[in-house]
Amino acid sequence: MMMIYCPNKVFLLPGSVLLALGMLTHLVVLLGFAQYEGRPLGVVTGIFATIFSVVGFEILSLGIHTKTYSWSRRFDKDNRLLQKFYRFFNLETGLLLGSTLIFIGGSILATLLTQWVRSNLMPLPNPEWASFAATLLIMGFGTVFSALFISAMSMKRIESYEQER
Repeated sequence: MMMIYCPNKVFLLPGSVLLALGMLTHLVVLLGFAQYEGRPLGVVTGIFATIFSVVGFEILSLGIHTKTYSWSRRFDKDNRLLQKFYRFFNLETGLLLGSTLIFIGGSILATLLTQWVRSNLMPLPNPEWASFAATLLIMGFGTVFSALFISAMSMKRIESYEQER
């Protein structure tokens, strides 16, 4: 019941905090804003950023799925915020956003792979970009499949079809 009637506290708030923390950590690592004993925060910090980002994204997605279920089953009839969200986020928007994230993440990984092969498989100068690219890929695929799931869940049931049987 908590998931259906109170998804903001169970999913949306923790997911948003983790996603923001992870993406902020990626930003700090990629731009070199923080160092430890003169060394940049690199691969390990990037991995933690990926973990926070992906877990936050998944929790947030589950919260949106829960709110959509609650709304589609009329537990949450007059949710203006969700109505505004779905004016922006429809199947096409979700597929475009997810595909864009996949493309950007894939492009970064392809560039890193090319650099790695050209350097005779020596360590990359900026390996933290690999964890950021992985984050974008995972979130991109998650967005595509969430858009498909939400679109299917939001479909109106045809009452006349059930009566014809």
